[in-house]
Amino acid sequence: MQAANRRLPFFRISQAHFFNDNKKSNEPLDFDPKEDYYKILEVRDKAGEAEIKNGFFRLAQFYHPDRNQGHQHNLTKFQNITNAYQILKDPQKKATLR
Repeated sequence: MQAANRRLPFFRISQAHFFNDNKKSNEPLDFDPKEDYYKILEVRDKAGEAEIKNGFFRLAQFYHPDRNQGHQHNLTKFQNITNAYQILKDPQKKATLR
C-alpha cells in the first residue's frame, strides 16, 4: 500500500512519454532532412550540445501542455520542439542535416 502512495517526480514521467525512452517501442521519429530543426529550437546552425539542450529546455518549459492547457497550438509546438531535440541529440541524424 505504501508503494501506491509514493509519487514519482512529474518530469520523469513526462520524459519517458515525450522523449520516447521506452526501448520496447519501435516507433520512428518524424525525420525530414529538409526541415530546419535548429530554427525550431531557436539556436545557431553550428550550436553545440549544451546550446541545443538549453534551447530545448527553455522552449519546452514555455510550451509545456501542463502550463498551457486547452491550447492545441502550444501542444503541437511542444511536440515539434521535442522531435527536433531528439533528432539533434542523435549524432547520426544530426550529421545528415549538414
